[in-house]
Amino acid sequence: MHTIVTLLVDHHPIAIERILQVTRYRGFTVTGLKLSREDTCQQSVTLEIASDRNIELLINQLAKIYHVMELKVGASLDINQAEPVMQQAIAH
Repeated sequence: MHTIVTLLVDHHPIAIERILQVTRYRGFTVTGLKLSREDTCQQSVTLEIASDRNIELLINQLAKIYHVMELKVGASLDINQAEPVMQQAIAH
């Protein structure tokens, strides 16, 4: 299953590293990554995540990262069924 996760994070070098580290530790694979600067102190990170694991396991951990200001989970796509599965947003 592929899921799009968008995060608004502090523009701090450790923020991206920490997000990718948590994703890897939880057993998820990043298949796409897009970074864009929102302003001088924040940036947007869009991840395409692939895994058969429940995405909630990752979302709960990403929401705990200090530098994450906002987190949105886009529609998940099961490649076999090609249907959207969920939508969720979390803000600090």
